Amino acid sequence: MRTKLPPMGASVLRELCQRKRLTIPDLQDLLDVSAPTMTRSVNQLIELGAISGTMKRQGGLGRPAKVLGLEPDGLACVAVSIAPRESSAALVSLTGETKDMLTLPITTETHYAEAVETTADAVRLLIGNNRGKIRALSGVGITFGGAVSFSEGRIAHTSSFPEWRGMPIASDVEAATRLQTFVDNHPVAILRAFSWFGPLTDHSRYLCFADQGVAGCVSGPGGPRPDNGLTSGAFGHVGGRDRGNRRCWCGAFDCLNTVGSLRSITTVAEEQGLVDSQARPGDIVKILEQSDEGRALLAEAGTSLVERTIDACRVLGISEYVLAGRLFEYSPTVREAASAVMSSTYGASFFGDFVSGALARDSYHLSAAAVGFDGMAESGFIEALKLPHLDTPVVNANEGVTKNV
Repeated sequence: MRTKLPPMGASVLRELCQRKRLTIPDLQDLLDVSAPTMTRSVNQLIELGAISGTMKRQGGLGRPAKVLGLEPDGLACVAVSIAPRESSAALVSLTGETKDMLTLPITTETHYAEAVETTADAVRLLIGNNRGKIRALSGVGITFGGAVSFSEGRIAHTSSFPEWRGMPIASDVEAATRLQTFVDNHPVAILRAFSWFGPLTDHSRYLCFADQGVAGCVSGPGGPRPDNGLTSGAFGHVGGRDRGNRRCWCGAFDCLNTVGSLRSITTVAEEQGLVDSQARPGDIVKILEQSDEGRALLAEAGTSLVERTIDACRVLGISEYVLAGRLFEYSPTVREAASAVMSSTYGASFFGDFVSGALARDSYHLSAAAVGFDGMAESGFIEALKLPHLDTPVVNANEGVTKNV
């Protein structure tokens, strides 16, 4: 049942997600609202099962105060990550815990309608088999490897899934599941994860995202923000020339994508007989890590990515950057090469270090969940379980959906 959030509900949830424990007076000060308004909002969130409170004396002195925190089995999101060779879905709580995960048989050859059906089956399977482990849902959050309109819920452009261009994936998945659904591209979704799960900040960061392609984004205190040609997919094509050694799919030679993307590295490695391009990205990186030639390709990628990121920070006047994406997550050689050229002038971190601990192992699901939580905050609604259309656990909704144990 779709239920309206209390007036300050999303803001309270975000503050508790980042600060962990707060009292009602703390929240009043942070959000600049009256005591009655905050008390009503908190009580409604407790009734929904999203948060809980315990009476404690602050510093062991004075009258006890109710200390609030997120309920571990309270609010969750069905987080879906769609990428050319590695798609999956997970049930992720607002505390950052991945409660369950499925591998999805979605590839660049998958027809759009089939992908929507597979995604909807996975959503039903995750919720049906985890009923009782969560109290409410923000809905479905999807991250996608291409240009996306978050406000329209539509795929704007994608080189990997050309038949999907222009498709309203959010509304189609919502129609199939009856759960509010939101979509954004991978890099911006990671920036959204900063605002829910990362440390508090009042300044901008630059994000270098290296996966099948290379992208850049800028985040500020208000969330992701656009900038000039150093953001989105344009960042991957900086340095392109009319002539050179490696030609990019953009038509230029030797741009950042030709050395820093997993797609280009795989192409070169396949030409050298090092890998099979049909392998999963994680397996490709593992194979490359086992040979001198493969490690040389990975080291070149790590070096180039950081050098171009520092150039972007210099142009944009940003003093901190974060490195994210499967290339940084999967390859020790890429991280080592990147670390070797990091400048002390700029604050730098890997996304895995940024969120720390168990959360780093599920960064793609974490960022997809952040899309769902941001969508919930924008819509002002929450999916309170009981959901009649999802009452029956789905044991095998789709033979292609693989449950990861």
